[in-house]
Amino acid sequence: MGYEVAMDVKNKYDKFPEAVVITHAGGGNVTGTTRGLLKADANDTKIIAASVDLTGLHMASDLDFNRKSFTTGHTGFGFPFATWPDRADVPRNAARALRYMDRYVTVTQGEVFYATEMLAQLEGIERGPAGNTSLAAAVNIAQEMPEDNIIVVQETEYTGAGKHPTAQLTFAKKIGEGRIQA
Repeated sequence: MGYEVAMDVKNKYDKFPEAVVITHAGGGNVTGTTRGLLKADANDTKIIAASVDLTGLHMASDLDFNRKSFTTGHTGFGFPFATWPDRADVPRNAARALRYMDRYVTVTQGEVFYATEMLAQLEGIERGPAGNTSLAAAVNIAQEMPEDNIIVVQETEYTGAGKHPTAQLTFAKKIGEGRIQA
């Protein structure tokens, strides 16, 4: 993916992107994209990994983890595993992306929901929120960069199947029935 990103931008704008914002969960997306960018000689492109801040939620100790996270079934291991890989079941695997990151940012679930709604309203593209993590990060990062810089958003969502917000809200309502206490 990174090679294609680099070459598409280079062919269209006669330069490589200044930054690529990549969703980071387990590290494979960051690693694979960066290796492709390096293969294309986009050595000065900044690699920015983005994860959802799931502070206070831990799948190993919290039985309701997935009910508290918009990911509904996909936890993502960006933080703390990207910064403390020894805590992971597979530390070498979790740490591999560290060698490629120039920056690591987190976004809130609210920021991701905002980016999801923005994409639907402005572009007519309906995607589930789990596929908009790096877009949410890029909205803020782009404001820090010069206007003529190119920032590429590289996302993980490969399909809209099962990821539409309506399906997630229906699921949340279904599992929440009878659990709400007055």
